[in-house]
Amino acid sequence: MKKRIKRLIAGISVLAVAAGSVILSAFGLNAGAASSEPTVTSFATKNQLMTVFDLDGSNDTVGLIYFGTMDYTDNTRLCWYIAGKDNGISGDNVILLVKDRVSLIDTPYYYSRIPFLDMREEAISKDDTNYTSEEQALMNTTRIDSSKDKLLYSLKGTYGGNAIYAGTDNNVKVDLASYPTTEFWLRTEFDSDYALCVRSHGTTVDKAKKDTELSMRMAVDINLTNVLFASSARTDPSAVKYEKTNASTGMILRLNGSSKKIGTVKYYDVNGYQGVAAYKDKDASGTVSLVIQGNNGTDDWYYSVPVNDYAGVKVEEIESALGISGVSLDKCKIWLETTIGNVAYATSFASEVQSLTDINTVAFNIDAPVGGSALDTTAEINKSVNGFTYGTSDITWSPADTSACYNTAYTASVTVKPHIG
Repeated sequence: MKKRIKRLIAGISVLAVAAGSVILSAFGLNAGAASSEPTVTSFATKNQLMTVFDLDGSNDTVGLIYFGTMDYTDNTRLCWYIAGKDNGISGDNVILLVKDRVSLIDTPYYYSRIPFLDMREEAISKDDTNYTSEEQALMNTTRIDSSKDKLLYSLKGTYGGNAIYAGTDNNVKVDLASYPTTEFWLRTEFDSDYALCVRSHGTTVDKAKKDTELSMRMAVDINLTNVLFASSARTDPSAVKYEKTNASTGMILRLNGSSKKIGTVKYYDVNGYQGVAAYKDKDASGTVSLVIQGNNGTDDWYYSVPVNDYAGVKVEEIESALGISGVSLDKCKIWLETTIGNVAYATSFASEVQSLTDINTVAFNIDAPVGGSALDTTAEINKSVNGFTYGTSDITWSPADTSACYNTAYTASVTVKPHIG
């Protein structure tokens, strides 16, 4: 037999989720006057990735993306410059130019029977040790020199020129002064003994003998069809992570995670009380993180926490950790994400709960203890408050028995938390 137990909770405005029971009245007041949205080098929409960044030497906005890893012995993420859209490729896309040395072969003319150009291209072909299958699926093929389709390719230049070229049929200019790097080969031969290269921090295209040991740089075109945005925020599956960032921090692409089981996130900014509430989808297969990103008027910053079941963050926690003030959640970017094969998938941004509902009574349906029978483990609530649906919650019994003993008084404790999914 079910016994209905009414618990009175007097005058409490409940923030849907947090570690334990979180009550909004515990949140401090904060005007958030200095808060603003993150700058474009820390948070960029898909359209901004294609239109704001370039390296053509004309008022460049320089942005960085992390994509892939160095090689199978080194899990360090590869860092790339954003060079803008390739108009020779249909759809939303962006060209990336690698910032760091990427090569297992520095001297391209190891084997005299292999032509220089072929060696250049084969040495930087797609490699499973550098890119996961999820990352490889984002790579577009680029037609270079009117006839060759490549996923990864070295750049083209003209001896003595101050620029090199990427993109379909070399349609994207890269001003050498805007692309500071160490020495590297271009894919262009000078003659039978020499090939074109760029010297360390050089501003003109040079040449070098083919047996010279130089590093390799490459370009790749990334399909942005399913990309929502790029962000400098980082996550840790087991710990809170936060940092002030700048243009040199570099961003990571976030793909549309609407088809993934991730979770739900909402934020509150009611009468000065600010908080974020997140709940992991019950069918989520991987780790889930809550990410909050903003700018305090001076610095870009982010704050992320793992969501093992549910998580709540108070504005004061963000401000204390980062040593900032004036955070206003309506100026922040707030989402949940999960990572599969080095690719991050994000939810839509958190929606705001416009008002709070006071919970004065909650009715739980719990089986009363019966001597010799198993104690009930689930409390049925079936209530919708503040945008979250409360379905069932676990019961903790004191004494902590699994079956009811005779002549024993029991106390049932229920933690009210929302049910998503």
